[in-house]
Amino acid sequence: MYRLLYQQRVAGTAEISLYPRSQIADVQHCAPDGIDFRTVDEFGGSERRCTYDAIILATGYDRESPHAFLAPIRRYILDGRLDRNYRLITSPLFRPQIHLQGYSEASHEVIDTLLSVLAIRSQEIAEALVRTISRRELIA
Repeated sequence: MYRLLYQQRVAGTAEISLYPRSQIADVQHCAPDGIDFRTVDEFGGSERRCTYDAIILATGYDRESPHAFLAPIRRYILDGRLDRNYRLITSPLFRPQIHLQGYSEASHEVIDTLLSVLAIRSQEIAEALVRTISRRELIA
């Protein structure tokens, strides 16, 4: 991720953005343009509103289980387990994919707590997302 951000900065493009310490203030679906997202910087209080094709949310290192941010979709979560690619197993009626790191010690053993495997897990999640996007493009 940081390599991509660096390459963007060198090339003068801005396809990927990183907003640390931000709180979600509002989300609206605006098909076909994407997702309209408003965030508030937790330190400075400044607000940002943008429309994105995709959004990746990271909670930081928090051992809370189950995460409170999953409460709005709790009815779609089957049993709180993750699949091989760290994707939360949900009802077939729930189409978005939610991948969680640091949440799967029960299914992925103690290795899930090791930050040294973070890059490998991130790659596995990215590859799973690419496979899903590729399948959806073939169907469409």
